[in-house]
Amino acid sequence: MNIWDYYSSGYHIVIPTNECVKSNGEAVMGAGLALQAKIRFQNLAKSYGLSLKSGQSLMVHEGYRVICVPTKGDWRDKSTVARITAACYGLAKTLETHPEMRLAIPALGCGLGGLNWEKTIKPLMTGVFSRFGERVALLPPQ
Repeated sequence: MNIWDYYSSGYHIVIPTNECVKSNGEAVMGAGLALQAKIRFQNLAKSYGLSLKSGQSLMVHEGYRVICVPTKGDWRDKSTVARITAACYGLAKTLETHPEMRLAIPALGCGLGGLNWEKTIKPLMTGVFSRFGERVALLPPQ
């Protein structure tokens, strides 16, 4: 199953992003899953840009059932384990406050971010999300 199949099944999709905002106020969503989401969901980049400018990094967009979460500062940077850890705990808090929510989470920081799934990110994410059971689908790199 790919991540968009989970979306069709009612899951919220976690979209890894950076924290860059263009001069027009849109978040930079130019590659990977972020670009796919930007193409799929009109005004997502604008909404996320406003969220970033207001100081919020994790953005739950209920209308689209997506959660944008930064895994790096600038789009040219590599992701860091510290950012992924913060993202995971932010997502866990979201799950705690929204008991009906289910998440499909890609391998945060492992694609364009350059981190290692098997050695670093999979154990981290499994540790944070195992208590949520089937409410969380962790998707390995594709």
